[in-house]
Amino acid sequence: MTDSENTSEEIGNEMREAHQSSGKSVDIRIKHLYRAQELLLHRDKSNSLLDNFLDEMLEFVVENDSKMRCFVASFIEKACKKDCEVMKKAVVSLSYLIQAAGVGMVAVIKKVISVCSQLYPFILKWAAGSRSAEIARCWEAFSVLKGRVMQHIDSDNEGIRTQTIRFLEAVILAQTLRTEESEKGRGDNMCLNEIGRDHRFISYRKMESEATLNFNSLLDHISSAHISSLNLLTCLTCICNIAQQRPQFMQRVVGALESLHVNLPPTLATSQVKSVRKELKMHLLRLLRHSSSVPFHPRIMTLLTDLGVAQS
Repeated sequence: MTDSENTSEEIGNEMREAHQSSGKSVDIRIKHLYRAQELLLHRDKSNSLLDNFLDEMLEFVVENDSKMRCFVASFIEKACKKDCEVMKKAVVSLSYLIQAAGVGMVAVIKKVISVCSQLYPFILKWAAGSRSAEIARCWEAFSVLKGRVMQHIDSDNEGIRTQTIRFLEAVILAQTLRTEESEKGRGDNMCLNEIGRDHRFISYRKMESEATLNFNSLLDHISSAHISSLNLLTCLTCICNIAQQRPQFMQRVVGALESLHVNLPPTLATSQVKSVRKELKMHLLRLLRHSSSVPFHPRIMTLLTDLGVAQS
């Protein structure tokens, strides 16, 4: 028996155990799936077994259990990072998960959005490097999923909004130009520079304008009088990451920080105001070290002085 056959048999055994639900807790069944995942993604170097067992692994999305559904979403993330071709089938599963009602729905939606944030630059890069009709169909389906994720920016659930804000950051970084002054970070995985202006199914102009709209949406959120403390801090981190990795946004970010400093949401408690000011100070000090912030140093220094940082 070859190593591949041995591994295939082991995976098959783990999958059978996971399928047998009678008398087993969900946690025990997920343990078997974790073992199968480990064998598929780390022992099988050829990727052929991943292809063989993919459909069976994705079938678990239909189980009405939030832990099981979150496991499948996490598996999709890991598998796609190993081989983006997985997304051709997995996009249907992710689309199902973000719409499926049931127990623990909030946890599942948050997980799916987090997975989409991680995968977005990889999937866009993979699609941008192809002209095939099959990948064009996959990209079209993924774009619909992306639209569904973005709708959650207005969710009633704070945690879902937090994950959606982070997703917007991933989209903005992947769909804007990297410059010589861009710092290293998540934005290294993909940028607008890698999309041809004549691409068959991805519009360079649409990507660029969508990123601008999403950036405007983040600025609208940071200036909202009703934003929660958690989402304000998340937004703050996202726009400052964008300024460092896409310095063409530096001027607008500095302006947004000035505005925030004098217009903190009235709903914040005293302790929350303190933590927002502390974060603001930290982000301003980071921006100060960025080469693209030099023209804005006087404005940044004024803000830092207001926040109690002594000039050296």
